[in-house]
Amino acid sequence: MTTQNRNAVDTVVCDTLFVNDYASLPAGFVTNAMVQASAGIEAEKLESYQVSVHAQAGTCVTETKVLAIIRGATGLSLGVEATNAVACSGSSTVTCDVKKNGASILSAAITLNSSSSTTVPVEGTVGTTALVDGDIITSVITANQSGTDALASGVAVQYDYNVDHPDA
Repeated sequence: MTTQNRNAVDTVVCDTLFVNDYASLPAGFVTNAMVQASAGIEAEKLESYQVSVHAQAGTCVTETKVLAIIRGATGLSLGVEATNAVACSGSSTVTCDVKKNGASILSAAITLNSSSSTTVPVEGTVGTTALVDGDIITSVITANQSGTDALASGVAVQYDYNVDHPDA
C-alpha cells in the first residue's frame, strides 16, 4: 500500500520511497555501490576513462601519430608518460610530446636518454588539461641521434584522459 506524504518536513522512510518528481541529494550522497548494475543509466550521463598508446617496436624513429579525436562535450587530459625497452647510449636522446590541435599539452616534452629506466615510465607534467569535442590529440616522438650513439628502442607514449559520453 502506498501512502503519500506531502508535508514539508523531514521524513524517515522505513520501507520503499517512490519519488514522482525531482529529488535533491547532497554531493557524493549516491555512491557507486548504491547503483544497481541493471539501472539503465543513459549514456549522456556517463564519463569515460580512456588510454591511448603510441608504441614503436624497433629502434626509435621520428614519428607523429594521432592518439585520439575527442568525442564528448568536455573532457580532461589526465596524464602522459613515456618509456623505452632499451635506453639510448651516449648522447643520443628521444623526446616525446603530446599535442592538442598542434600545441603541446605538456609543460616540457619528456626526454628519454642513456639513464632512462626500462622499467619505470617517465611522467610528463600536463599543463593544458581542458578538452572539447573535436580536439585532435597527437603523439610526437623525435629521435635525436648523436654520432654513432644508439637510439632507444621500444619507445612508447601513453596518454590518459576522460570525456563526457557524447549524446546518443
